[in-house]
Amino acid sequence: MILGQHTFGKGSVQNLYSLDRYAPRTSDPGFGQLTLTIGKFYRVSGESTQHRGVHPDIEMPSLVDASVVGESTRESALPWDQIDATVYTVDIELDEAINLIAQSHSLRAKTDPDFNFLIDEYAAFADIRNQDTVSLNLEVRRQQQKKIREERLARENTRRTKHGLPALDSIEALEELENQDFVLQEAAQIVADMARLDGQVTASLRGSSESLN
Repeated sequence: MILGQHTFGKGSVQNLYSLDRYAPRTSDPGFGQLTLTIGKFYRVSGESTQHRGVHPDIEMPSLVDASVVGESTRESALPWDQIDATVYTVDIELDEAINLIAQSHSLRAKTDPDFNFLIDEYAAFADIRNQDTVSLNLEVRRQQQKKIREERLARENTRRTKHGLPALDSIEALEELENQDFVLQEAAQIVADMARLDGQVTASLRGSSESLN
């Protein structure tokens, strides 16, 4: 099972060739190198990872926007294609397990204060990143930065209130907080879901085996 976000989408193989090898011996070295694409990666399904990348089974929030920095944004990138698939077996039970775990994650994400805080944080950062103008007036910039910090303090206090924790009274107190990795925490919850589900399946199979005996 894959957690995270859509991958970059680079599915090609390059080799570097020194141009000095092909220059006349009388020439001074320093012609540089030529990069040549010599192959592409393909999955067992026959689908290339080029352009489209790999989609996670459970997508996690991220500050990186693959649609902006991915391979597909480059005009010179090779297109996606497909070859004949190799012989492989699809694990239907695994697909069903992933669906159950994804449902548990989705339900948890809707109510978890930490995960909701993270989503709101990333949305605020995205709004800032998408701004195409910046004031050159120093006082205006100071007010904008103050507003951004105050909004972040409000989001943090909303999260703390939902946890029954006391609210922070200043931006300075917020900046002294140790950063927490809420994505990692949710990933640990997903691994725990996998372990519980695996235990249930094992117990079910053991019960079936005992009933046969």
